[in-house]
Amino acid sequence: MGIFIDEGLKEITIEEYLRRNETWEFIQEVETKYGKNTSWEIPSLEKDSKNRVIYSKYVKQFSVIKSQRGGKLENRGIWANLQIMLDLAIYLSPTLRLEMIDIFLESKILEWRDIGGDNYILLNKAIDTLPDRIGKNNHGIYIEIAKQFREKLELINTRGYNAKEHTAVIQES
Repeated sequence: MGIFIDEGLKEITIEEYLRRNETWEFIQEVETKYGKNTSWEIPSLEKDSKNRVIYSKYVKQFSVIKSQRGGKLENRGIWANLQIMLDLAIYLSPTLRLEMIDIFLESKILEWRDIGGDNYILLNKAIDTLPDRIGKNNHGIYIEIAKQFREKLELINTRGYNAKEHTAVIQES
């Protein structure tokens, strides 16, 4: 399975990305920060005669990337956390790399996160201390209250909110 680039670049396969030494150095960093295996290092990466990492020997050692080769065809594939997927996107295309950087800068994603995040954390902690909410999963309540604040304060339109995955698909300022 290849990934086609509309920019006239060659087809790039996921296998090509996974055979790169730099990819596994990055995956190790992601695992250390976000994964279940936080205190170990990859042994020296075994490579084939073309100096490509034999990734099948390492993918099962990580919690931030998974692979399924056997079984039903619809269950086969490679899954990875968001940081790894973004790294793959950057690898695929210089245009996509620039687009991702521009989205973060122009949309002020980090600024909005910083402005609102700390206050919502405190609110969420307060919700967790309510007598009828102690020890319960309050994730849905956090989201509903945040949506109501956004709408009442007219800070961000919640049109496009994906209630199933708890993400705002479209946020207009």
